[in-house]
Amino acid sequence: MTMAKTTHLPSPADLIVVGASVRSACQSAIRSGYNPIGIDLFGDIDLAEACQAIRIEDYPAEICSALENLESSIPWMYTGGIENYPDLIEEVSNRRDLIGNTGSVISRIRDPFWISNVLADANLPSLRVARCEDLAPGNNWLIKRLRGAAGHGIQRLDLGEPLLADSGESYLQQFVEGPSFSAVYLALPDEVVFVGLSQQLVGESFLNAGEFEYCGSIGPIGNEAPELHGKLNQDTIELVKSCGRVLGRTANLRGLFGIDLVVADGIPFVVEVNPRYTASVEVFERSLSLPLVAWHVQACTKVDSLDPAMLKAAIDKRYASPHLLTGKGIFFSPCDLTIGDLHSGSLEDSIIADIPYPKTSIANGSPICTFIVTGDSLESSRGLLCRAAAQLERYASDCDR
Repeated sequence: MTMAKTTHLPSPADLIVVGASVRSACQSAIRSGYNPIGIDLFGDIDLAEACQAIRIEDYPAEICSALENLESSIPWMYTGGIENYPDLIEEVSNRRDLIGNTGSVISRIRDPFWISNVLADANLPSLRVARCEDLAPGNNWLIKRLRGAAGHGIQRLDLGEPLLADSGESYLQQFVEGPSFSAVYLALPDEVVFVGLSQQLVGESFLNAGEFEYCGSIGPIGNEAPELHGKLNQDTIELVKSCGRVLGRTANLRGLFGIDLVVADGIPFVVEVNPRYTASVEVFERSLSLPLVAWHVQACTKVDSLDPAMLKAAIDKRYASPHLLTGKGIFFSPCDLTIGDLHSGSLEDSIIADIPYPKTSIANGSPICTFIVTGDSLESSRGLLCRAAAQLERYASDCDR
């Protein structure tokens, strides 16, 4: 466990953010007026510039010891990956206040069989799921880890091949062909507020991502986007809202959460639920200037402080105002390499984020950094991401290998 060099002005911390990578959540917290401490696997340069940063190497085992050294009165929230450890969430939350969903809630909403049953009972679209020992013919199946994140480890299942050795830790989900989207919601005690929809980048070769690996987002988007004509319509959006409302209220979720979806013939199918701040939240904040982390904290701590009607009006007002789309792309290393000085460099028309320290060794297939762009359409935003990726590909080819 190491303390990254911090260059921000010191002031009392009022929120701890924990996860595999917390740069975006910490920057979101700062935009909402908080002074966070970030604990993650990377301790990247821009995280340390923004706030106090603690890098852990033994994930997630080292999280508790990192938190023990911090003032117990500071509440904590978690980001991607921690939802796979509900017992850890309970252990930490016994010692400090949690801004988010408890381990018992997580155990429910991360159960793919529970999700499928709840959606079916509500007459909403649902993907078929099965246990690995209950293979059924007639479907294209994906084999997925029960404790998965960001699409890692997902494989197409060949019924002619033996199941993986760890099939007890995996399950089968029906594969549906179609574009991927991510919806963000804010769960209140009696209402689930729909924040918006973004297009997910999954398995993009220009980012060197694996077939089902999450590698970015572009948003916010609506059914009016010309590139999505025939793929999204108002009925699709209403179904997305209904899925979030039913799952959020049935699971008793609180605060920000996201749903990953695949849309086929205008029908949205829930792939998984992420019951916490998600990677796509920052695209809504950057484009719409919404204080989403502040709302998240209020939703989790001040039960009656947020009026759903006022929140919806504030969100609608932002959408009605002129705004650009935000795109983020996660660039994965094309080979084993030792990174140079990305911090002093720049990419044309984009911001570099999640910046590793010079001389960091990065394995083939691991993320190097993120780049963030703004465009006036899905097509232009994607084009800017492709341009940034091409520049970074050339940079990576000059790194030590």
